[in-house]
Amino acid sequence: MIIVVVNFPLPETMSATEYRARIKETVPRFAAMPGLRRKNYLSDGARRLGGGVYTFDSRANAQACFSEDFVKRVTAAYGPPDIRYFETPILIDADAGDVPETALSA
Repeated sequence: MIIVVVNFPLPETMSATEYRARIKETVPRFAAMPGLRRKNYLSDGARRLGGGVYTFDSRANAQACFSEDFVKRVTAAYGPPDIRYFETPILIDADAGDVPETALSA
């Protein structure tokens, strides 16, 4: 699995209500995204940052999502995004009660 963390600046003039309305418009596109397992939308009003944390089934699907078109779209709406990819060596899913045995052994 691949985790991608994306942050972008929020315009000073954009209210939290407006940001929430804008990101709600993107839900259908991301819900249909190949290989996307989960997306958490992010908002930090104090630091004027927005973004998301994405979980993909593969790096190829993650990279397809964050194409040049994605970067252009986000840059036009908010500002240039910071996109970071991370491998996921261990996943703990507390909601499912899943703690891998390999994570418990030293």
